[in-house]
Amino acid sequence: MIKEKQSAEELIASLSDELVKVKVMPHPLLRTLPWFLIATAYMVIVISIIGLRTDIDVKINDNGFVYELLHIFAISISAALCSSWLCVPDMRGRSKWIIAIPVALLAIFILEGINRFNIGIIHNINMSWHHCYGDALVFSAVPAFAILAISIKGNTTHPYLMSLMNSLSVGALGYAALRLTCSSDDIAHLSSMHIIPYLLFGIIIAALGRNIYRW
Repeated sequence: MIKEKQSAEELIASLSDELVKVKVMPHPLLRTLPWFLIATAYMVIVISIIGLRTDIDVKINDNGFVYELLHIFAISISAALCSSWLCVPDMRGRSKWIIAIPVALLAIFILEGINRFNIGIIHNINMSWHHCYGDALVFSAVPAFAILAISIKGNTTHPYLMSLMNSLSVGALGYAALRLTCSSDDIAHLSSMHIIPYLLFGIIIAALGRNIYRW
């Protein structure tokens, strides 16, 4: 019995010797704040360089346009917050209901887009290179890098879901920036030039999700 007791104590001691101090991750809200500040500052700088759309003084008084921007910002921020919670394996004890918020907002945005297709005059969708493609890449560069840098510091157990949230946060923010710089309101242009680049970005990130956000 004494020998067994000593063996147990030795085992505990050996395990204790291997313990290292672990730095607790900040609260998800605190992890999201730096990304939001960096992304917002970057967007303001890029927009000031590219220039606002020529009819911004008219559009800013358009309730539909303002609603669209607020809707897109809500998707971006809620998705970024979900990504921060997903960094923790158990999501800090939160249920997955928080994921439903950006997903529901995205679903509403898609339905509104379909409705605009049904009631609007649709021009031919031109998939040739357009300057909006380049602007989309510029707008997404720093926000995408920043949120990836924050995400890989965690240990998510939902890599594909995190990929979706990160894509939504970056894509929605970039789309909002494009709406402020591009003067076109044609739904065909918005779909092909503003949405498709971020859709492709999301597909690529999702495909690489398990490799990017692995333990």
